[in-house]
Amino acid sequence: MTSPDRMGSDRKRPGHFWKRLFDSVGGIDSSRRLATGIALGMLIGLVPKESLFPYLVGVALILSPANLLTGIVSALLFGMLAKTAVLMSVFDQLGIFMLSRDWLIDRIGAVYQYPLLSWLRLENSAVAGSILVGLVTVFPVYVVSERWFKAQGIGLLEKTMQLQFFRRFLGVRKRTFPGQQSESLI
Repeated sequence: MTSPDRMGSDRKRPGHFWKRLFDSVGGIDSSRRLATGIALGMLIGLVPKESLFPYLVGVALILSPANLLTGIVSALLFGMLAKTAVLMSVFDQLGIFMLSRDWLIDRIGAVYQYPLLSWLRLENSAVAGSILVGLVTVFPVYVVSERWFKAQGIGLLEKTMQLQFFRRFLGVRKRTFPGQQSESLI
């Protein structure tokens, strides 16, 4: 068992926070985890936040083995992209087109019979259009990003993590990738 001073000195070490943060985002060695993070982050970023939908996808991101860092970064980037006037008008027009269909109105009315599902805000044309665009593009975004990470992305991340500056800044061991041997702390 370690002494109380030993536990306290570990918390005061400057790289401890960054090491814990880096370990929590994990999954940097898998192109599937990175691509899943980007795809789920895109769904979170595209949909307006007054809907329950992005929060449900956020819970799925946290509970899945996806890379959290890529999910958060892509949610921020796609969120900024979704705020542009061009995309907002596209989402609104798609939503109006969807909500003008009689068969869909009946189904949305059935959804509103359940109290929690009414918070999806499907009657809002911008929310309905952005959910449609997100659900249609989630699989192509996943496939493209997974192929990119397989081709060169993991290699770029591996080279970045081998830089002495990042290893010292994060206070972590050198990451091992398939086919490599691990090293001790710097």
